This record gives sequence, structure tokens and C-alpha cells, in this order.
Amino acid sequence: MKRFVILLSALLLALPGRARADPATVTVRGEVIIIEDRLPPKVKPKPKNYVAQKAPPYSDRAVLSDAWTRAWLLLDVSSTGEVMRFKFLKRPGYDLEKIAAAEVFKLQFEPARDARDKPIASIVVWSIEWPSAGWLEKLVGTRTRMPPLIGVPPKAEDEPWIEARSPLP
Repeated sequence: MKRFVILLSALLLALPGRARADPATVTVRGEVIIIEDRLPPKVKPKPKNYVAQKAPPYSDRAVLSDAWTRAWLLLDVSSTGEVMRFKFLKRPGYDLEKIAAAEVFKLQFEPARDARDKPIASIVVWSIEWPSAGWLEKLVGTRTRMPPLIGVPPKAEDEPWIEARSPLP
């Protein structure tokens, strides 16, 4: 057993040299997002003109497909709170990419602040959701606004409530 432990230790000490790759010689195919390490902001950016009840515009393809989809985006927010650029982390499909881009560039943020309360640039993960057009029209009567949701899990205001109670007092 002692020999096995010594042999295993020697093997593990030898492996890290082989496992490491020189960053200059690594070839990568596709896209790479490089995020430089920095301290997180003391105060995170907050959206100023985002209205949760407003539904994003739909493409014809999304309406005809009655699709329910979501886009995930990585936003580069400047120290003035303006969205400078973005990257799709997950594309919504259904010809909604141009609409997502237009909606993202409309956003304004209160900028993030560092420990000295100075505005700083930051990165924000943002999502845009397009509920099924048929569902939205049936529930709200229009595709331009989201239904008012309350509770956890979220339910529409006029939906009957079923209270979940713990069996313990």
C-alpha cells in the first residue's frame, strides 16, 4: 500500500507539467469570450428605463410559430450607463436577433460604482423573453405587455391561488 501511495504521488507530481498548455500555442476554433479579472463593483448597475410589464416586439416568424423563447445576452455597460456592445450567450431564434439588439441598445443603466463611489464600466448578463404570442393575447388581450405576475412560483393576478403550507406548525 505504501508503494502504491508513493508511486501515485510521483505520478501526480509529474502530470501537471504535461497538463499545462502554453497560452501562446493553444489554438481555438469558434468564438472565445475573454473576461479580464477585476474586482466586482460595490454597487451593481441598475436599469433605469426597463419596464418589466412591457413585452418586446415580435417577429412574424415568432408569431406564426407561436414560439416561446428567450435570449441571453452579455452587455458591456459603460461608466455612463450606456450599453456599448453586447454578445449573445443564447440566441432566441425565430428571426428575433435584430429585435433583441434594438431592445438592448435602448436600455440605460445607473452605472456600477466602485468602493470609492466612482462610476465604473461593468458587464451585465441580461435576458429578454418572448412568451407565446397566443398565450399572451389570450391572457392579456395584447402582445404589447406582460401579464401581472405575483408570488413564487409566479402566477397571474386573476389565477386561483393554491396555498402550499408546511405540515409543521
